[in-house]
Amino acid sequence: MGTRTVKGAANVAAPFCSSTDPLPLDHFVVRMDPDRVFFLKFILEGYDNLFITTTLNCKDGVVLIRAVSGTGSELEVILDSISEEIGLICCEQV
Repeated sequence: MGTRTVKGAANVAAPFCSSTDPLPLDHFVVRMDPDRVFFLKFILEGYDNLFITTTLNCKDGVVLIRAVSGTGSELEVILDSISEEIGLICCEQV
């Protein structure tokens, strides 16, 4: 299998890839039921590129959520709506 170049592909992608500056991110640490971390990741994955999750301690259910700056209120609404399902203990902005 070879690599193909699509004519004009660079022009189509240019408006979306013009900046090399990363988006500013807010950081939140969540403590929750360790058995439900997968569910939180699955839900947040559905919000394309607004949230990035990293499990910091799988045994204790500690998850780092990086959110596009200014989307903290959306994250709060999401966490409130699934808090029982994920066994949410706390969420702190760091």
